[in-house]
Amino acid sequence: MDLERLLFTRANIENVGELLVIIHRCMNEVNY
Repeated sequence: MDLERLLFTRANIENVGELLVIIHRCMNEVNY
């Protein structure tokens, strides 16, 4: 049960990281 929760949390962190990268790229494109 703890292992499943750990994997789920890790997957969520990776998804959030990808979202932040995409948002950062969009902001840079708007600035330039």
